[in-house]
Amino acid sequence: MNWTPALRVLLLLLLALSGRAAAFTPTQYQIYCGFPFYDVTQWQLTPNWVSRWNALGARTGVPDLGTQLSGGLQKAGTVRQAVSNTVASTLIGNEATQQYYDAWYSAPVLRQLTALGIADPDFGLSTAAGVAQQSVPNDCLSAERRRMLEGFAAQAMAAYQKLGFTSPGGKNLGPVVQGGSQRAVRLYVLPPELYEGAANTSGRCQQGGKIQRQNLSFVKINANELRGTDAKAFYIIAHELFHVVQAAQGLETRPGLDRCDLMHHWMHEGMADALALHVTRTRFPNYRPSLTDDIGLNFYGLRSMSLSLPQPHTPTASDLRNYRASSFWRHLAERYHGGQYAFYAQYLDLPETNAGRDDWLNHADILVSRDAAVTIAPEQRQASRNGLYLTLPDFYTEYATWGTEKFSAVGDAAWMKEAFAPCQTVTLDARTNRSQTLTFADMQPFSARCVRVKVTGLQVGQRFSVVPMTGPLGNGLADELHLGRARSSGLKAFNCYQDFSVKRLGQTLHPGCLFKPFTGADSGVRVWQAEADEPAPGRSPEYLWVLSWVPADASDRQLTRRASPTLVLGLDVTTLNSALPPSPPAPSTTGAPVRKRTVGTVNLDPPDGAQEVLPLRGAEQTGLTGDLNLSKLAFGVQDLGVSALNRAAQDATDGDLYALGVSLADVSFGPVSFGGLSAVQENFESDGDFLGISPERAINFGQTGTFRAWVLGGNNQRSESSMTRLYITPPGPDGLPGPGLTLNVTQFDRAALVVEFSGAVCSVPWPPPPTRPLAEHLAAACARTYPVSGTIVKPHAFVYSRAQALTVGDTPGTRLYRQDLQAFLGAALPGLNGLPGGPTGAGSGAAGPPPAAAGAGSGPGSRLPGTGGCALSDRQLLEFLAYSDDPSEGPPPFDLSVLGTLSSPACVQRLMELQPQEP
Repeated sequence: MNWTPALRVLLLLLLALSGRAAAFTPTQYQIYCGFPFYDVTQWQLTPNWVSRWNALGARTGVPDLGTQLSGGLQKAGTVRQAVSNTVASTLIGNEATQQYYDAWYSAPVLRQLTALGIADPDFGLSTAAGVAQQSVPNDCLSAERRRMLEGFAAQAMAAYQKLGFTSPGGKNLGPVVQGGSQRAVRLYVLPPELYEGAANTSGRCQQGGKIQRQNLSFVKINANELRGTDAKAFYIIAHELFHVVQAAQGLETRPGLDRCDLMHHWMHEGMADALALHVTRTRFPNYRPSLTDDIGLNFYGLRSMSLSLPQPHTPTASDLRNYRASSFWRHLAERYHGGQYAFYAQYLDLPETNAGRDDWLNHADILVSRDAAVTIAPEQRQASRNGLYLTLPDFYTEYATWGTEKFSAVGDAAWMKEAFAPCQTVTLDARTNRSQTLTFADMQPFSARCVRVKVTGLQVGQRFSVVPMTGPLGNGLADELHLGRARSSGLKAFNCYQDFSVKRLGQTLHPGCLFKPFTGADSGVRVWQAEADEPAPGRSPEYLWVLSWVPADASDRQLTRRASPTLVLGLDVTTLNSALPPSPPAPSTTGAPVRKRTVGTVNLDPPDGAQEVLPLRGAEQTGLTGDLNLSKLAFGVQDLGVSALNRAAQDATDGDLYALGVSLADVSFGPVSFGGLSAVQENFESDGDFLGISPERAINFGQTGTFRAWVLGGNNQRSESSMTRLYITPPGPDGLPGPGLTLNVTQFDRAALVVEFSGAVCSVPWPPPPTRPLAEHLAAACARTYPVSGTIVKPHAFVYSRAQALTVGDTPGTRLYRQDLQAFLGAALPGLNGLPGGPTGAGSGAAGPPPAAAGAGSGPGSRLPGTGGCALSDRQLLEFLAYSDDPSEGPPPFDLSVLGTLSSPACVQRLMELQPQEP
């Protein structure tokens, strides 16, 4: 036959597929009431086995069962040995292998044993002739029930075959017996009186963990487990059969796995339960057991996450949390693989990577790190490590929502009681109790705790944020803590289960649910980027957060550690009571309604931004001088020079707090699109009406008391509309704004800065008439004043101190977060590719323009000598000032390298000299 190349390929594919299907043979199963004969020969090797079986027999009405078995087994063994010797069948000594069963069914052996009254290769319960003088009661199952269960077994194995697992066919599938004209895999069902436990699969793993690769997998199930609902029976069988499948995968069959009994049960049993529950849900999609059902917690994968997920210990009857680690393996499949479980064939095909030391947590980290659907950062995939560092905290956070989202019939209260109890609850009151410290005592690594945050005392429409930060921690612990938001009930609602993933460019991306962290350069503290919020109509905001401890180094040696980290929650909130007539709101860029919202600032903090960031110093002060790294900038570990400007101002005023600001900003809540991604968030349309507050003298950290201050501000700040009103405190004798505002600093310590202000301001028409003297214009406008008062509250106020300012470092944990962000941006926003430090850019080592090229807007040869030691020309500095005053007109007219030099004290001073002076 003249085959075309395409037909040849098709034929090879069909042959490959049919060969893999044929490997799961036989496809018939047999439910057998009794023990494998291999088990009864092993009993005799167990101390005191006769007395133990006498006790079991007493429960079945045969008090001397052990004594009878002892004599009967000796007789049965003698008979079988005699037959084995006669026909040279090697029947005895290979009871755990298929060779034993094949030898049994050979004609000479079968004929002789049948004649001697032994009619089956195993130890049946209903016909114990030749073994015990009195038969054990047949406490098994009806023929109809057995046929149904045999069908369940076939369906489960067909499902595993379809997922692509290597076949356990041949020697390892299970005892293959002859049933009439068909061959079938035998599964053993035992009466509860003679079997302590629910089910197990044994045979291959011997004492001391040595693998007997030629041994069969013997599946034994307590009959009571198969008498309940059909779905439960299916699940029990599917779970045990997956252990049979596991034993045939590369993880166990290839060189490297030396001690099978040390494989962590959170992997071995958890993965088996995940796959068994998957095929059970497929077969019985409407099955929903209650939590009080004996398999209810297993079905939902519900366990305490306050205990380490990767527990190496063997489960006990009262603690099956290792089985219930199935929730993590289920999360990987449903969240990252579209609900498909076929990728587990690849997971289990990877041989143990830690031969000789059995580090199963590290092995799990390698599996997740190499999975491109889960770990998107190429650095982590190539290194085959750190995949769990973000994946586990995201899972813990989403897990807190399963009781209302994935399993709504369970409900939040019942779910959280099992999953995270006790969950700490904290209330922050905007009027009084603005800071709280929580301690998580005796926390285990790779575990999680939950926090419920309630915010009270807010006015309608009041803008606020809750800023979380760890207390001072040692041993690098801060860099190992993660905070996720499971649910938010403020105006900016968030639900981790619903918002975990987004669709973009035909792909599903997973921004997840973790707050963006900043870790101090000394790894002693970690702060998370909070989001501004408002109360939703009719209710106080409440948040459900999850704090998890997941080190970057995923290793079993971590599991003995314990720590009691602290979490400090501070409220950022500002109030303003003003008789000043507000300016009309700026137009909305999102189409959402624009509202006036009060925003407070300290020193150089900008008022605009949906996410609240404490004033942090970048550890790498590059100022964009030729080594711009987008991913580092996104995490604040590169300093644009702002902190140097702030420090220069602090030094110049000889204090820590030299300025305050209150904005009645134009804010909308609506969808924002960026590169095709859309999210509902707070949008600053403009800074609106702004009051800049300058104390008569700078205030130092730790100081409290009363201070005088003056105001200089205006309306329509950073908007398309021109400023029409100048806000000042009434002029003094010199005609300039006087210190007409009173500041009452009631707290300025590590926990918070609290400043109350009150006084009167003038609203001056602006610009002034060109023919009228400025002093006269101000005095006329200030004939009428407007009372203003309010409170500015900022948490974690030590960051405003020169001595204690928080310097952010590119710590190992921060690096992993920003690598993940970088990869996410590369997938979501391909236009960023190629930028320095961008998803596929040259990174921080990319060369920037030479210094002579700085000031692209000036042209060659236009560079003027620097003034007063500043390396930049006045023209360049003026270009920077002009652009910073209105950056909305497009890209800057100068090279970005200009910004690097701005952090020098000489350039800062010259900038202040060139800055247009306000009246």
